[in-house]
Amino acid sequence: MADLQFSARVAEQALTNDVTGTVIQLIAPANQRVKVLRWGLFFDGTQPRNEPVSVRILRQTSSGTADPFSLVKLDSGISESIQTTARYNFSTHPTDGDILESYNIHPQQGIFVPYVLGQEIVLSGGSRLGISCAAPNNVNVTAFIIGEE
Repeated sequence: MADLQFSARVAEQALTNDVTGTVIQLIAPANQRVKVLRWGLFFDGTQPRNEPVSVRILRQTSSGTADPFSLVKLDSGISESIQTTARYNFSTHPTDGDILESYNIHPQQGIFVPYVLGQEIVLSGGSRLGISCAAPNNVNVTAFIIGEE
């Protein structure tokens, strides 16, 4: 990893009642590892009594069917190209693998998770990492992942 940091950010997406879905997915380049430095997601709920949204950070064993989007370099002065890819807006969701972290987050809030140096999630070459949510009530979500190649 050579300090090529990037941001993967997705626009607001709708979560529907009790449907589990991937909000964002990173795919590491075939022969290169990727570190996840931090991530976050935020809901726009309005009802204080709604149940929490289940959020999982997980390895995924398939790609599913989704739209690709461009990642943004955090340092625009670096000439190398980002090799990692990202996807969102899934019509067919990926297959879940290992669950690395799980949270219950109130739909009027969000979460921001920065990793301590040496404790980052590391993706092996060609592997996938997804943020998946299951909301008991309709709510919208935005998400981001900051990573490094």
